[in-house]
Amino acid sequence: MSYSDEELLTHIRELAAELGETPSVNQMSAAEGRPSGSTYRHRFDSWSDAVEQAGVEPTDQSGPYTKTELLEHIRALATELGRPPTLEDLNADDDRPSFKPYRRVFDTWNAALTAAGFDPNHAMSHTEPEGYSDAELLTHIQELAEELGRPPTQDEMHQADDRPSESTYKRRFESWTSAIEEAGFDSGRKTSSYSEAELLDLLRDLATELGETPSVQQLNAAEDYPSRAVYRNRFGSWSAALEAANLE
Repeated sequence: MSYSDEELLTHIRELAAELGETPSVNQMSAAEGRPSGSTYRHRFDSWSDAVEQAGVEPTDQSGPYTKTELLEHIRALATELGRPPTLEDLNADDDRPSFKPYRRVFDTWNAALTAAGFDPNHAMSHTEPEGYSDAELLTHIQELAEELGRPPTQDEMHQADDRPSESTYKRRFESWTSAIEEAGFDSGRKTSSYSEAELLDLLRDLATELGETPSVQQLNAAEDYPSRAVYRNRFGSWSAALEAANLE
């Protein structure tokens, strides 16, 4: 079902009224007849942003988490990533506690990692998830698409057993849409109808908006622009597309 921004915000307000408190993203996902938490993250970038736009007072995320629960969240995120998580990984995952309760209980993130049984130096030495290569992540999309008979939604990937979570794809590819296109599927956004000249003009337009040569991350984050996969398929690589647009 497709929701407008205002409908999504109304669902937050209604659920907050039912619960008598600001709902968490997990409570929204579990509520019958409500949009999923990932729908909000896709539309508003994060659950916190959606709550703020709904005019609902955010819940204090410093509790009520026990020390054991906080450590379990670290271990679960480590399993998902295939390595000890960084503080950036924690902040990027709206399904996890914020850093605030960790600071209250452990004082520092490194101390929390140590308590969870991880080496903080190992976590800081990696900026990319080791659990899956790009090719493996895309293969999981292709396999699930074969099972379903169509490209999967991010909710279906998140719910599938023994598959990477949709948040892993967002961290690696910036968006689920970009991951779908990288896997060779039509995401539904305008792609093949662009001519090469139009693609290059759009790159130059984005560079003008940003005041600098756009990165892949900036392209994928920009609304109404083709994804990196479109440029790679048409020009062979992102660098070649930038060169053709005289931006390198």
